Amino acid sequence: MKLHYKKLGKGEPVIILHGLYGSSDNWLSIGKELAKHYTVWLVDQRNHGRSPQSEDINYSLMINDLREFIDEHSIKNPVLAGHSMGGKTVMLYTLDQPSSVKKMIVIDIAPGSLAKKYFIAYHEMILNSMASLDLNNLKTYTEAEKELMYKLKDIRLVRFLLKSLKKNNNTRFRWAINISAILKGTLKLLASIEEYKRNNSSSNIPALFIRGSLSGYISDNDIPDIKRIFTNSIIEAIPDAGHWLHAEQPETLIRILLTFLNDQ
Repeated sequence: MKLHYKKLGKGEPVIILHGLYGSSDNWLSIGKELAKHYTVWLVDQRNHGRSPQSEDINYSLMINDLREFIDEHSIKNPVLAGHSMGGKTVMLYTLDQPSSVKKMIVIDIAPGSLAKKYFIAYHEMILNSMASLDLNNLKTYTEAEKELMYKLKDIRLVRFLLKSLKKNNNTRFRWAINISAILKGTLKLLASIEEYKRNNSSSNIPALFIRGSLSGYISDNDIPDIKRIFTNSIIEAIPDAGHWLHAEQPETLIRILLTFLNDQ
């Protein structure tokens, strides 16, 4: 699958993968800062952004997508960075292709399973709310925001989701993510990386895990698993940040990223 991307800057390569419901656009401001020192590749994963859509989505497929992308663009020894869903793709790729990765950065996701009743219900609620919008008769983004707020009650979440609501040439709205495929694949996307590991059980590649102090996606209980699987890893917490820490604390995130990237 040929993934859509943006390429910024010059220097050693850094590939950034967005999270669930997101796109490369979410990381453009971070990418521009890193591009002052590095070549930054901002990639849309399958069923997101401008990349092709497929009825299948799981980490095995996304690892293969990433491998094809790296081979197609002849990218040598990149630093791989991923947020949330993208972080799991990066973890699995690093375990599968350790000799081809220089460093790994995982942003606010742990290796373990999120397939708990709360998370499953939460994501099903989001996806069903998005699918319920009558796009044929929708007139404005304000109208879409009002309808989603009625169901989701979280303005930050709603405005994040609306970044994937686009207009066609005929001015009708469309979702830039494949809602039906993601809904069908929710359990696969919430699964532990243990269900997908194909080769190495651990990696000693330099790895940075960044978590938001207000987010529950990397808990203290996850740290032993992180250290067991990624034996050369460090963990940084960003104060006053939730799961979307690149939007909530961008300056702190950039500082942490550059410190790790510049450390030879």
